[in-house]
Amino acid sequence: MQGSDESLDRIKAEEWSHVAALLEDHRDQLLGDHELLHRLGLRHRAVTLLEFGPAALSKLEDRALKDFDARRRLESTMNANFDAQCQTHEMALSLMESRHLSDLALRLNAQSVIRFSMVKAVLAIEDTGPVPLGWRSVDEGGVDYLLGEGEDALLGPDGVCRILFGDEVRQIRSAALLRLKLWRDQRPAVLAFGSEDETGFEPAMGMELIGFIAKVVERMATRWPPIPLRA
Repeated sequence: MQGSDESLDRIKAEEWSHVAALLEDHRDQLLGDHELLHRLGLRHRAVTLLEFGPAALSKLEDRALKDFDARRRLESTMNANFDAQCQTHEMALSLMESRHLSDLALRLNAQSVIRFSMVKAVLAIEDTGPVPLGWRSVDEGGVDYLLGEGEDALLGPDGVCRILFGDEVRQIRSAALLRLKLWRDQRPAVLAFGSEDETGFEPAMGMELIGFIAKVVERMATRWPPIPLRA
């Protein structure tokens, strides 16, 4: 019996060796026969996945970290933009509560300092007519001189000047100047923000929020005539 069992084992081993050789010779056909692999309970895994698994995982890990950093930066930017929009809207509401032109200039400066950490915010107007108290005056043609003829805005260090910011100009490193046209005669004026940060205002930056404030100031100023409140 024992000899018979050994003979059967040898025959099975030879048959398996033959089957194994057939499988190896027909490897591509076997790997391509997904139905057969499924019936046998086998699953094809590419050799390259096994050989380069650690490198692939490392790349995926690096990509995940980069994506996480990108999302974090994006979220930070979105939060900062949302906060800036909220602060701008709150500032606009305060400006809309102004009682006269002088109060408008006072509120503009106070809100700019409180909400955006500006050094100073001023309203300046060409002295071709009455200049409200609290506003700065510039000579006729001074708005074109400050902004550039025909230009509506100037952002960056070139906007920093004593005629607008007075003694505080020493603290200001960058500024935003926006052209205003007030009352029916479209009298030239300037809205100016001064920041102690050199990159606080740059030529390439967007102007949606400060442009919105400029429009609010224009609309509010039309409520009152330019009464000569000072000599």
